[in-house]
Amino acid sequence: MNLQFVSKKVGKLGNIVVQGTSGRESVELGKDIEVSHAAFVSGMEALNQIKQPFYISAGTALGIIRDNRFIAHDQDIDVEIVSSYKNPVNHEAIIKSFYEHGFILVRTMHDESFPQQLAFINNDDVIFDIWFVYTDVEEGYGVTFSDLGRMKTPVKFIRDMKKSSWIVDGKEYIVRLPNKPEEYCEMRYGSDWRTPKKYKGPWQDDAGNLEL
Repeated sequence: MNLQFVSKKVGKLGNIVVQGTSGRESVELGKDIEVSHAAFVSGMEALNQIKQPFYISAGTALGIIRDNRFIAHDQDIDVEIVSSYKNPVNHEAIIKSFYEHGFILVRTMHDESFPQQLAFINNDDVIFDIWFVYTDVEEGYGVTFSDLGRMKTPVKFIRDMKKSSWIVDGKEYIVRLPNKPEEYCEMRYGSDWRTPKKYKGPWQDDAGNLEL
């Protein structure tokens, strides 16, 4: 991937470096349910293969918790991995596993060598978006550094998460979602999180845990 830009935003160690661009339009998850489910399963298998715990997050979690489905206009599957600067996740193993499951890497964000985001796309143009949440940045929070600022998630939502059964568009999955799912949605999307929106705006407009 070619260097796209160095952000003015700073991580724990230095400026955030953003690389890559897909040059392809991603599909809306609700337009082709079977295609979306196939990408969801493949992405989970890719992560399970390297035995790296992860949880469903952001808009994907919102749709599952609120509606038991993918949000119709959502354009990526969101997951987060809990990590630390002292014991970082092997992100090269993640990239290799996703390649083996039919995805290519289209975007990264790093704080020096520490990944903050890895975004993949498959042949059906479904994006699988992985964010890394670091627990040794600020007491009481997991922190992800991005080119727009840092996202802070209270640790109560991501500590000792258990797998449980959730229905997604009629299919049952055993997955991790944040603890206290409804409180998580309110933290992430505000007090009106139960009211569906009919459009997909910039992600930062809905990120209640983003500090610009």
